[in-house]
Order: sequence, then C-alpha cells, then structure tokens
Amino acid sequence: MFHIEANATSRRNVAHQLTAFGLVVRSFASAAAFLEAIAPRASGCFVVDLDIERAGGLGVRDTLAESGFDLPVVYLASEADVPSIVRAMRSGAVDVLMQPVSAEQLRAAVEQALDLDMLQSDSRDEVADFERRYDSMTERERAVLAEIVAGRRNKETAFALGIAERTVKHHRARVLEKMGAESALCLARMVEKLGRAAFVR
Repeated sequence: MFHIEANATSRRNVAHQLTAFGLVVRSFASAAAFLEAIAPRASGCFVVDLDIERAGGLGVRDTLAESGFDLPVVYLASEADVPSIVRAMRSGAVDVLMQPVSAEQLRAAVEQALDLDMLQSDSRDEVADFERRYDSMTERERAVLAEIVAGRRNKETAFALGIAERTVKHHRARVLEKMGAESALCLARMVEKLGRAAFVR
C-alpha cells in the first residue's frame, strides 16, 4: 500500500501503525514524489492526507488515476472539514478517518481498500482477456458477433450481412470458440463487460 502525506511525523506514525500489522507501506510526501518512484499498474491502495487533497482541490486522486494508478483510497483528515469530507466520499473514497486515528480503525479501512483492489484487479484481468479474444477475431466474425448480441437469428444475420446462412453458422461457431463462450447469453455478458458501443446496432 502507498501512503501520501506531507507531514513527516504523521507519515512515520501511520507507517508504524500499519507495518505493525504486517502490511508493507511505502510513504511519500506528495503525489509527484510517488509518481517519480512507482511504475504504473501497481496494486494495493492509497492512504492520502486530506489536507493535500484540499490544497489541490481534491485532485490528487484524479492525478494518480490519470497516470495509471486507479487504486482505492482511504483519506486521513486532521479537521472536520465537512464539505471536503463529503467530496472525498462522493469521489469514491473507501473511508475518511479523523486523526488521530486508532491503529485498529486504520487497519480495518486499509484492509477493506485492499480487498476492493483485489476485486477490481480480477475484473480488469477478465476484461483484458475478453479484449484479447475479441482482437483475435476477423472483421467478419466481429460483425457476426454484433448480430448475435443484438439477438438476431442466423437467417436475419445472413440477410443483414449479405452472406449465406451456412456461412453465418460457421462464423457463429468460430465466434463462440474464440470468445470462449457457451451461448449467446454468455457473449452478451462479455460484451456488456467490455462496454463496446460498436456492438450496439
């Protein structure tokens, strides 16, 4: 996990609390320092000082996400700035904890964030696999896939694409095989996860 906080004493305290639970913590004074040291596609979560977010208009998380680090965030707040806390939660924060925070409270929030990252990572891997399968298809197979997802029968697909129904059946079998789908319903679910607007006719 990654901890971003300007105050050196607070960084040490938070790191001490989390490492005591066996968590690996890397601390940074700013988002810029983090981005200089860590390669994109890292996994884990962020613990971010809300004061840094206030100074940047709650933009640190956006900056990190735009750089490839779209990880769950736990914010630490030093004062009860309700508008900032509300904005942080609306931005998708896992939690906002008031300092001084107990070790158990911090641990619970971080573990929740790490669990969320694991779920998101599994989903990203699944979508990446669907993307690879889709990219392996020919242009004609992709056209047939779009027809299948639209709920059209083989005869309708053949008419729409100007090909023989037998050819549609061949392509349909290839589409199911390449996508690793057992049915048209499975294909529709894959397409929904991919979110490809081009499939919608």
